[in-house]
This record gives sequence, C-alpha cells and structure tokens, in this order.
Amino acid sequence: QVELSGANYSLNALVADDAFRNYVDEASVFTGDPAIVHSFMQRFDDLWTDTTSYTNYANVTTPKRRYARYPLAAEMNFPPLHSYRDRAVAPYDAETAGIDAIMYRITDRAHTDAILAAVARGVPVRLITEPDQYRLVDRMWHSWNVDRLYMGGVQVKHRAHAGLNHQKSVILYDQNGTVAGDQSMVIFGSSNWTSPSANGQVEHNMFTTKPDLVSWYIDQFERK
Repeated sequence: QVELSGANYSLNALVADDAFRNYVDEASVFTGDPAIVHSFMQRFDDLWTDTTSYTNYANVTTPKRRYARYPLAAEMNFPPLHSYRDRAVAPYDAETAGIDAIMYRITDRAHTDAILAAVARGVPVRLITEPDQYRLVDRMWHSWNVDRLYMGGVQVKHRAHAGLNHQKSVILYDQNGTVAGDQSMVIFGSSNWTSPSANGQVEHNMFTTKPDLVSWYIDQFERK
C-alpha cells in the first residue's frame, strides 16, 4: 500500500485541531493498486541509490535497491523526472466543460495562462486557494496570479476557517472533448502551480480518470 498526497508529517496535517473549524485542507489517498505501489517502489529506490543528488545523513553504508524494478504507471507523474507543468497544461487546453481547482500556491504563470485561455473560450473555472500565501511579501507572484485569474473571470474562494489550505488538486470534467462529464479527470498529489513543482523538486502527482477517485474529489470540492 502507498499513501500519496501533499500532506506533511505534522500533527495538524493528520488530525484536525478542531474538526471543521481549525484544520489543514488535505486529500490523502491510500491505495493498494499494484501499478501505483510499484511505481513508488521504483521511484523510491531510484532516489535512494542516487549518490549525486543525495548524500548519506546517518546509518547508511552502501545504498542498495530493496525492490524489484517496475515500470512507472501511465497515471503517475514524478517531477523532476517528468514535467508537471506540461502534463497538466495539456488537459487544461483540451477542456470544454469545466475546471475546479484547490491550489495552495500559484506562482507559475503557465498554469494561469492556460486557465485564463479556458475561461476565454467559455469554460467555467472555480478556484479555492490560500490567503496566507496571498499576503506573503516573498510570494508576490501568488497574489499576482490570483489577481489575474480573478480579473479573467475565474470564481475565487479563499480559506476562511482556521488552519491552512494546503491541498493541490484539479478536476477536469470532460477529457474527451465531447459531452460534459463524458470522462472526468482529477489531478492530485504534491505539486503546486509553481515553477519548482514543475520540474525542479521531487514531487508525485496522479492523473486519473478512475471513477471512484474522480467522484470523491468532486464531492469534496462541492462541500468546500
């Protein structure tokens, strides 16, 4: 089994300080899907045996692979091995029905430009984001991009409960370009809409049309 999300190992990322009042917005997926589990086994061992980008901190002699070698599932996206930006922008450009996003940090205009282009061709877009990021002086590109999205017609909500909106997910409602809802997709994982998250940091993201995951994320977004 593997757990995948953007959640940190912190107390309030795992358990609400006060349910529905003071909590960190997250969406953690636990799966035993062999293709997904094996993908993470492969990537972990790739990183564990990488002696160029990583060095031993303690208790390591000679790094060795623990798992057999597996192919990476087509649903998975592992920056910096893959570009999150390129993989995500392509379905934005193909969307015809609607886009709903929950995004902690937005500093990469490639995402914003693609979302604005979707709105311009008549695709409704809704965004839930994080006000603490909006007010950070050293994150001015976040507020710049959120302002552009607002001016371009995106419906924007900020977190109002105590805690933090740390989730990163995007729902697309028609990935066949035919009938609304014909094949919905959800993109979720650890990458923000930022340049480092695109191909400069170790991240993991899933691009899936699995009905159970898509419907869960749709229900969650509607509740929020």
